[in-house]
Amino acid sequence: MRKAQILLPLLTAFPIYAGQSVTWLQQYIAIDTVNPRAMNSGESPSWQIFLKKQISYSKRPNLLPAGETSGHVLRGGNQPALILLHHIDVVPVDRKYWDMPPLSGEIRGDCIYGRSAIDTKGLGIPQLSSFLALRDSSEKLNRNVIFRATADEEAGGHYSAGWLLENRPEIFKEAGYLVNEGGSTTLLDEIMAFNIEVTQQLPLWLRLTAADILGHGSAPRTTSSVKKIQDRCSDCRYQLRTKSHTRGPGLFSALTPFLDGQRQATMSDISMAVDSDAFMFALQTEEPWQAALLSTTRSLMKMKGSDKINVVPSTAELELDCRLLPAQAPQQLLSELAATINDDSIEITRIMGFTPAISNG
Repeated sequence: MRKAQILLPLLTAFPIYAGQSVTWLQQYIAIDTVNPRAMNSGESPSWQIFLKKQISYSKRPNLLPAGETSGHVLRGGNQPALILLHHIDVVPVDRKYWDMPPLSGEIRGDCIYGRSAIDTKGLGIPQLSSFLALRDSSEKLNRNVIFRATADEEAGGHYSAGWLLENRPEIFKEAGYLVNEGGSTTLLDEIMAFNIEVTQQLPLWLRLTAADILGHGSAPRTTSSVKKIQDRCSDCRYQLRTKSHTRGPGLFSALTPFLDGQRQATMSDISMAVDSDAFMFALQTEEPWQAALLSTTRSLMKMKGSDKINVVPSTAELELDCRLLPAQAPQQLLSELAATINDDSIEITRIMGFTPAISNG
């Protein structure tokens, strides 16, 4: 089962709202916000109603009404504002691979299960609890605190955070800090360890399209659109590895006290270790998330050929989810991919791509 979970004990960091937080997260998960189906079906206001209901009453006069573009704002001093940001949309889910309803928020043991329990309604509820705790606190704030939930992140964010940045840049003008998804929490020898994400690899989504003569499955030709995709484009391995990103080695060296033997020695000098194909293969096999931090990756995610088993299609497509190291230019990957394919008849279309964003400090 593909599961998502959040450790309930973490919620006790907000004692005033600890009890409500569990129920809120269950209710939040139960709202269908699958992107694009639910987000485009008129159901999306239900999540807005849910969040506004929790924030609707105010014990402090500095809570400003929710604005279409500004979000909920606690008015404070003149220090750079803090934005608490999460996204409410989720990727599609196939019920047959779950042993419980994926939008149930069911509790088993000390975990809440459901699509978006981590990504990122499980972030949104602690942010909401923190926001409300600040609202009800007697402490005087030295900055504005903004709580914002956005949609469309799973499709690139163009119609949510991207739209705000392009059309309402004044929202971010006075902001000095933004807490968003990324990083993780884990137990290492009973020690709570926090992985803090300071940058991300850059997503670059590509569609490769091959064209050839339409035909019939009973009389295969020597070439076809599907064969071109299979022969030229199916190898997704990519070996560009990090050397220059200064914060990367610090993460792996910090993990070494919790490792044993050769792995401990290797991880203590990750800049050298990335040169070893054997090490990278073992790391990808055992810890794919760690391996992904060290390489530009290309993942074959979708293939499309004929709509009928006995028809040779005129076109075939392959879609790649590429993640670039922060210092790598997208054009470099595109040029190298074109050289690898070495077929001018295969068209490379850029579906989506971002520019680098690295946190300061």
